[in-house]
Amino acid sequence: MKLFTMFFAFSTMVYELVLAEVMSALSGNALFYYNMTIGLYVTSMGLGALHSYRYSKNFLDQQKDLEGPLHNDLMAKLVSLELWVAVLGALSPFLLVTNDFLFFEENMIIARQSIQYFIVLLLGFLCGHELPLLMSIEEKIFKKNSMGILGFDYLGSMVGGVMFSFALVKHMKVYMISILVAFLSLIVLVVFMKSLKIKMKRVNYVLSFMAIILGVGLMDHYLWKTQLYERFLNKLFLGA
Repeated sequence: MKLFTMFFAFSTMVYELVLAEVMSALSGNALFYYNMTIGLYVTSMGLGALHSYRYSKNFLDQQKDLEGPLHNDLMAKLVSLELWVAVLGALSPFLLVTNDFLFFEENMIIARQSIQYFIVLLLGFLCGHELPLLMSIEEKIFKKNSMGILGFDYLGSMVGGVMFSFALVKHMKVYMISILVAFLSLIVLVVFMKSLKIKMKRVNYVLSFMAIILGVGLMDHYLWKTQLYERFLNKLFLGA
């Protein structure tokens, strides 16, 4: 569980920095948007953690025996959450760019910024559910001290920040970083489900579909060199 926690925290940090990078690039005001994005993201993570805590507490109060289907239910919540995080994390740069194009006029600045901040808050809110769920699973199901989960979460965040600054952003375009991390998240999620024997047929179908889509995106950029995203941007902004 601790290694999974570390990777989930790594992904959360990378998504946060991708959002800050894209928003600052679109606005040309890096200092303001980095501060706003990180501030709002952390705030929404706190709100998500409070919401997750209330859900987990109510669930555990109602069910004291977490065996069989009850065990699977708590695990299923975490799997479903990670799927949503991967989807929104991969799409967030595209959504921000499209939003900037649709509400580019000066008199639409409130609408544009509201949507930008909503995307940040939504992704942060979802990511905020991760840690309380992981700690509940570690403590109530595996009967272990959950403080180790907290430590590995911090370590994963540190690794995400360092890798984004010194490796990812230097060698990859920002939108490809989000696609790569989402793709890796799906692989980790499959390993997580297999190792803990979680069976969710519909999730397997969704995982397979998403892995194919994200894999095609990675191959398009690194193998086929057709640069579909660049073409999309040129069409969007230049009409070319």
